Amino acid sequence: EARLQAAVPEAGAGLGSAIDLRAGRLLVGASGENTDGIANSGRVHAWQRSGTDWQPLGTLQAADAGPFAFFGRSIASTPGSVVVGGPLRASVNPAEGSAWIYPDLDVIGADGFE
Repeated sequence: EARLQAAVPEAGAGLGSAIDLRAGRLLVGASGENTDGIANSGRVHAWQRSGTDWQPLGTLQAADAGPFAFFGRSIASTPGSVVVGGPLRASVNPAEGSAWIYPDLDVIGADGFE
């Protein structure tokens, strides 16, 4: 058994709101997390399994994060991509939602990983 939490836990972040596990890489949504001072914009945390331990890889957030987007409410991955949902992201209409598609995130520091 292992308990994972954000490097800097935040009240109301909702870590665990969505989970995707593929080939030893764990993506966990924290859809209520505040990013860059934007309320409830959301974030995805990533860990990689190493033996019996889980090593943090980094976090992913929308480049166009908006308040109350809840980025990370849903997550799906394939061997070649990761899709993250933000059901309340407003662009043109309030709460219209968005999905962000990222290429495979094996390299930290690319495509939104911090």
